Amino acid sequence: MNKFWQALFSPVRVFNELKTVEKFSIMSIVVMLLLMLINQILMIPITTKVTSITLSTMSLPENQIDTMLQVSYKMRYLQVIGSIFTYMIMFLFYAFLLYFLVRIVKNKLGYKKVLQIIIYSYFIVAVGDLINTALLYMRGIDAIKNIYDTSLTGINLLTSLDRVGAVWYVFLTHIAYQPLLTD
Repeated sequence: MNKFWQALFSPVRVFNELKTVEKFSIMSIVVMLLLMLINQILMIPITTKVTSITLSTMSLPENQIDTMLQVSYKMRYLQVIGSIFTYMIMFLFYAFLLYFLVRIVKNKLGYKKVLQIIIYSYFIVAVGDLINTALLYMRGIDAIKNIYDTSLTGINLLTSLDRVGAVWYVFLTHIAYQPLLTD
């Protein structure tokens, strides 16, 4: 876990150390998946709220909406487990893609080292997701009025959905404003 915190606060040093370290850390994958699992579990009530809001805007009979809500409620833990497998496949795919691109430029970086780079790089995303989830809980789940209210860590907060439209608003949710405030 110490390497993750170092990757967060001094990434250059950590990635330079990865060049010389030959040992692959399975624990880094486990820690990353655990962080993502915690976030997925914490997001269950928020996802339920968004599902309820989305279904209530559809022109469907009330009994069909109730059935759909019950199905989504029953599937919530299966979704969490499925997301862990999805994240693992995503990490392996990203690592393969980066490994392939590195091989094209004739660098001698191995697949395990590339996977380690992907895992450490994704740590900031996992921390950002956990911060966003914490902010959603602090603000209150009842404050969520639409799906766009679920992202509180991007520069989308500097504008409104009506002003820029849904596509740009979602795009802006993925740009963090914190680096803009530092030197």
